[in-house]
Order: sequence, then C-alpha cells, then structure tokens
Amino acid sequence: FAALHVISFIGVQDWSVLLFSALQYLPAGFVLCWSYQRSRSIWSPIALHGVMNFLSAIAILAMA
Repeated sequence: FAALHVISFIGVQDWSVLLFSALQYLPAGFVLCWSYQRSRSIWSPIALHGVMNFLSAIAILAMA
C-alpha cells in the first residue's frame, strides 16, 4: 500500500522523503488490511479508503 503511493516519486524525490512518505502510509495499510480480514469483503476497505481520502481532502481545503 505504502509503496504504491510513493512509487511515482522515485527518481524525483530524495530517498529520505520517499521513506518518510511511505512511513506515513503504513498505518493506513495496516488498518485497511485489518478491515478486510475482519469483514472478509473488499468493500469494507474500499469504503474506508474513501473516507480517508475525503478527510484528507477536507484537511487540505481547510488549510487553503
């Protein structure tokens, strides 16, 4: 999960920035995995990912 979110920045950003970015995504990856394991359905992590994206968008808009 974390690697897929930072792979497009390889060669563009310094390795320390990539590592820090990947570390930010790790908890979300664990939570989404737990959600799937608990529900045994792909729809639970999809919905949770949508909620996380929505909250991120709200936070970005609030800072603008």
